[in-house]
Amino acid sequence: MNIFDAETFGAELIHAMKERRFKKRNLTWYRKEEDITIVLYIQKSQWGKDVWYYDYGVGINCLHESEIKTREKCEIGERFDQVLELNNVSPCLKEIITNRFGDESDNMLLKPEDIIVILDIWIKMFGSLESIKEVYTKEQLPYWSKKASLSKLFN
Repeated sequence: MNIFDAETFGAELIHAMKERRFKKRNLTWYRKEEDITIVLYIQKSQWGKDVWYYDYGVGINCLHESEIKTREKCEIGERFDQVLELNNVSPCLKEIITNRFGDESDNMLLKPEDIIVILDIWIKMFGSLESIKEVYTKEQLPYWSKKASLSKLFN
């Protein structure tokens, strides 16, 4: 399998991201909706240009004074390594990803089209306040979630 550096990988994503109405800033894509902003960030690793991570996030617009354009501002997030390791995936996403990619999904090298599939899953699960509230109520949030902020919003 071919391993890309982050810039090459990002270039492979541009068409699919534009189709989904995302804007790009460096290695971050974001799409602002009425109530939320969805973010995908490709993060380079300190261990080399061929090692990187994908950070998915959802920020809730009413909780921020300025526009959300970074993963750090998001209330909900998940990180995927360049090689998908199911042990590191939050339970709320693990079953869906396994069902989509099959038994080969553990230790699978993620390609640009795989990142888009995961993004579509992410949008379906967290693409509205209603869907976020449903996941919050079921206590099935991803590992990187600001539960205190969500609690103030939904309780």
